[in-house]
Amino acid sequence: MVIRMFLIYSFYPITKRIGIGTNWKESLFAAYGGLRGAVGIALALSLHAETIHFTSSIPNESAQMSFRTSTAKVFGFTGGIAFLTLFINATTCGPLLIKLGLVTPTETRKKVLENYRQHMIQFTLVEYVKLMTEDRFQTVDFMVMKEHIPFFNEITYDKFMIAVQKYKDITPSKGYLEPSIEHVIPYLYEPETSHPSNDEKVSPGLNETITDRRSILKSSTRRDSVANIRKNRRRRVATVYDLNEVFDEKEVREERMIFVHILRATYHRLIEHGELDSRGFMPYSMFRSLDFASDAASKGMPLNDWDAMQAVSNSWVRPAEKLLHRLFHWKEVFKRKHKFRTFDIDFMEIFVQVRQALVFTRAHESAQNIFKREFVSVGSDALTAAEKNVLDESKMQMVNADKLLNSLDKDDVQVIKSHYVCQMLLNKSAYYFEKLARRGLITEREAGQFLEEIEEYIFDVLECREISHKHEMSLDAKKKMISSIPSYMLRGSVNNTKERAQVVAADVDTAQPLPV
Repeated sequence: MVIRMFLIYSFYPITKRIGIGTNWKESLFAAYGGLRGAVGIALALSLHAETIHFTSSIPNESAQMSFRTSTAKVFGFTGGIAFLTLFINATTCGPLLIKLGLVTPTETRKKVLENYRQHMIQFTLVEYVKLMTEDRFQTVDFMVMKEHIPFFNEITYDKFMIAVQKYKDITPSKGYLEPSIEHVIPYLYEPETSHPSNDEKVSPGLNETITDRRSILKSSTRRDSVANIRKNRRRRVATVYDLNEVFDEKEVREERMIFVHILRATYHRLIEHGELDSRGFMPYSMFRSLDFASDAASKGMPLNDWDAMQAVSNSWVRPAEKLLHRLFHWKEVFKRKHKFRTFDIDFMEIFVQVRQALVFTRAHESAQNIFKREFVSVGSDALTAAEKNVLDESKMQMVNADKLLNSLDKDDVQVIKSHYVCQMLLNKSAYYFEKLARRGLITEREAGQFLEEIEEYIFDVLECREISHKHEMSLDAKKKMISSIPSYMLRGSVNNTKERAQVVAADVDTAQPLPV
């Protein structure tokens, strides 16, 4: 190590001025590093091998042994020095780095990571507010989010309203939609003078009532839903469109092809945003349906990718999807040592159908907006008859998806929608840490720790079959809580929250068709 110190500091005037340069602290640490063994032991082995090769021709056997013994001792000394540097120098390098100030202290690094974590929570919360502007997720209860996304338990009323305002600030005024927060505010607002009673927080007997229904749903309602799914497969017929309107058939054919390309790009974007899995049979069936839709559009046939997706799913894809989910279920149970739970085939089939319908509807909504924005006449909002025909065909596909959702049990659909939102938000939080790692703000190891934690949360979401969650409020309790909130506390972010709560309650009570 003395020799290393001499050599490094002999060339220090040069190394300080070339490349990115160095300083005396870095030079001291480089000298202290010592011999790690790889190069030294390799040289010692090479020397010993060369000695054996060149002394083999010496007739004097004692001379041969003398040379070989000397090189063997050199190899032994080299190995011993390497061991000592690994045992002594290596174990003390960490404290030396901290002493020299070459690394950030552990406590400081923890504060930095915690700061990143808080930014991740705020980022995910803004994404949650964005999802609440969509009709399909307006009835998702915030208590489900808190149950499956543990860091949402840190959210306060003020943090949530800041996220609402931030979403409003980053969204163009023309495209801004008010989020539906009547299922969030009751869990966050805390009056200064009085607190809601237990009856207001949790509907009396709610958990017991729904728990008692769970076995009935599994044995009857859920089986009825599966029966409806299979009945729809047998009765599926091609959708009929009125093509007697005045438009050029070549024009509408070309625009159908463009719309299919937009749908394909939208599916890829949903994968990037965590709304659709990047691998698996579900994305396969969706992209495969677009292949069929593109082929049909090139032949002048109307858009009918919903039936194409159902046809693909009902071939070998759906049984393979069930088998894959069952294998994944068993693997995760044994890997994470979770309590084994029976794999529910009926729920799995409903789960796939609902997720497909939700993603399918979202993709068509997005594609329609892009199509209208790009094809509308400059200076007006007019569309040609051909463009209107393509949009009408897309809306008909969404109606078909909506019919499927309405044929299933609303409790199962609500559970799957809620868990879908949880999974999307967890995927977005994982994306946030991956982005930090790509930008070099955190190490791969630090990002891996966060991602492993999020992966555990996602597994719990996929395994959950609960129809109700602990401390989940009834609709009456939510309305009562919202009515007690002063209007100025909403800060003008949501002007019609109370009216929305009444509309949602009426929709749930009358079991109206789910919005698309």
